[in-house]
Amino acid sequence: MELYDVMTTTFASRDFTDEPLPDETLFKILDHARFAPSGGNRQGWKVIVVRDKKTREGLSRAGEPAAKRYAAQIEVGETPWNTIERTRVDAATIERTPAPPSATEPVLKAAVVLVVGVDLRLMSLAE
Repeated sequence: MELYDVMTTTFASRDFTDEPLPDETLFKILDHARFAPSGGNRQGWKVIVVRDKKTREGLSRAGEPAAKRYAAQIEVGETPWNTIERTRVDAATIERTPAPPSATEPVLKAAVVLVVGVDLRLMSLAE
């Protein structure tokens, strides 16, 4: 398949199922991912595989403040996480905004969640 065919026919998914993901399949995905390009060809990332339901519930709860801020910013017409323009949304508004289920439920539904951590000191070139 040609590169441009791949680029124009690949979709992004935001819906997940609880269908089991065999370890062999997950290993193959992660093994191939390690060849993805990175700044300076440095692999300053770590991946934690989470299958445990209680841990996924904790990750979902941990994401609620960000989901609330995102929803509050959308509600006032802002682009969430915009680093150029300051948000007009205050902490009290963020706190009382409900976290949208579309932001928290996927972590609960997915059979496997990958937590990716990046050490930015290794990803940027100092040269």
